[in-house]
Amino acid sequence: MKMTKNQKKAILEAKVKYKDLVAMKARETLIETMNSLGKEYALAMGVNDIKTEKKFREWAGYAKKDELTIQELLNLKVHPHFTFWVLYNSRLLPDNLLHHWTLQFCQDFLGDLSKSNAFVDYRFDMLLEAKRRYIKNASSLGNLNHAFRKSLEILMDSVISQDDKIIASAQAVNSALFADPAAAFKGVFEAIKSVSSVKKEYVRQLNYVKNELSQS
Repeated sequence: MKMTKNQKKAILEAKVKYKDLVAMKARETLIETMNSLGKEYALAMGVNDIKTEKKFREWAGYAKKDELTIQELLNLKVHPHFTFWVLYNSRLLPDNLLHHWTLQFCQDFLGDLSKSNAFVDYRFDMLLEAKRRYIKNASSLGNLNHAFRKSLEILMDSVISQDDKIIASAQAVNSALFADPAAAFKGVFEAIKSVSSVKKEYVRQLNYVKNELSQS
């Protein structure tokens, strides 16, 4: 997605306030997820103790600040899962940009599967193109909904294969077609997590986002 230097600058300078994290229930969401997924998740996230607000602020980079720019957020030494969660839930960025990123993440995942000789349905490119056209205002919501229904049929059929990679590819494409950017992102990464290293994928895609917003 092409952006001018001024557009990139405006995005990088947009500010995520600590009160925004409070409104999004960021700490509560992390604690709830930790409790449901256990110590392994906490270790993977680098979260040792965020039960107090002070500890959470320290972990999230807000110990001495009440706001961070998007650029500062992208460079925080926290797990990329948290960075993406904030980016997709803060509503600071345009929906079409978030959708564009998610489509790229999905396409990269399908490319990895194809390279591993896993079966990747030829219809996926057509379905993802429907979403690209929609976010460019070149197609209607009705067309996107039609593509979504088709992807759901493929997903339901994929379950019969009992092949984890086939199911994950269909789940990723189906999720990428969600109209809500946060739900689309979450669904795609849930699919990726089911068959590959999600941390490795997070790091790759965080680098992709940084490069997309680079002004050099």
